[in-house]
Amino acid sequence: MSLFKGSFSASFFKIVGAVPNEGFHDRLINQVKAFAFREPADSTWAGVKRGWSDSQNPLITDKISSGDWIFEPYVVLSMRIDTKRLPAKIVKAKLEIQTSNWSKDHDGAMCPRSVRVDLQNILKEEMLKKQPAKVSQVIGLWNIEKGTLVLDSTSKANQDSFRSLFKETFAQWAITIESQNPLEWATKEAQKMLAGVVSQPLTDEEVRDQLSFPYEKLPPFGLTSELLVWIAYMARNENWPSRHGGAVEELEVWVDDKIVFSDESKNRVAVSGLDTAQSKSSLAALAKGQMPKEMRLGVRRGEYEWSVVLKGSTLDWSGAKLPQGEEGDIEELVHERGALIAALSDAISVLVALFCGVRSDIKWANFRKNMRAWAQDEIDDPSDS
Repeated sequence: MSLFKGSFSASFFKIVGAVPNEGFHDRLINQVKAFAFREPADSTWAGVKRGWSDSQNPLITDKISSGDWIFEPYVVLSMRIDTKRLPAKIVKAKLEIQTSNWSKDHDGAMCPRSVRVDLQNILKEEMLKKQPAKVSQVIGLWNIEKGTLVLDSTSKANQDSFRSLFKETFAQWAITIESQNPLEWATKEAQKMLAGVVSQPLTDEEVRDQLSFPYEKLPPFGLTSELLVWIAYMARNENWPSRHGGAVEELEVWVDDKIVFSDESKNRVAVSGLDTAQSKSSLAALAKGQMPKEMRLGVRRGEYEWSVVLKGSTLDWSGAKLPQGEEGDIEELVHERGALIAALSDAISVLVALFCGVRSDIKWANFRKNMRAWAQDEIDDPSDS
């Protein structure tokens, strides 16, 4: 259960549609049970099979009926994925041996296509019987009240598979999973937290306009890479973003020990070590027009401290580390980790909201000049922008 133990990856989605109020608990169990993972009866199957399973052990599927994965407002959904594929090179090599033996047994005659096909089918069947399936798991933390979903995978294939199974499972409720653009965070919860901090909060429509802004078509990640550059630039100030006061008064953010840059040709530069945002390697990469693809941030609020790598255009998480919590049962663990994940998400939402406020300001051109000067190690004070 990577979401609930150690460091983890995460991607974020929203649940569209309303769940039924009457008998929700029992109906939820019945729906998930109906789409639980079932072991194939035929050992010669190949491909991918999926279904719901126990979150702590993907090989267990008979615990679903107990409902010990529902901890309102959270629902922990575990999707088991079994993949069985034969290595093509091995199949080809073994088939060549069999067709060669057939030719020897038939006075050197060329093996007919029909015989080759039969030999191949028999070979694959024998190999599949012995080939174990690769078992993997994707955990989803669904907050029913907020209509949000956190997956412990940044793989698009895993995300699509989870979304498809979710849609099949809850088809009669007409609820679906939709992608949540990271810059949309600035229009909802973050705006509430930043009341009085951002002078003119963006409307939903204004944020959508921001998302479509080409930023001179800078590769490879556009506006979100610009967001990461802005965070690195602003993080020079020890009291940022707390100097804004209000809801972010106790929020501290810094660039930690990793930045990965990329350019239009997909050339990568990985910078690690102390103070990566101010290192000569990072400034040189920015000066060459390379943009951040990944960045590890340290976040502190009050007594709690987080660490997370923000990735690419989606701002998915990688290597996320939550504050150490107290030991307890699974229900206490889910509630505690769920709250800590939400708190880190809120902190990143604050940064996004502040960025959108600056990005839409008429002084942005001057601010961008200062950022360019900083990349050239000729830094102006951001308060002058």
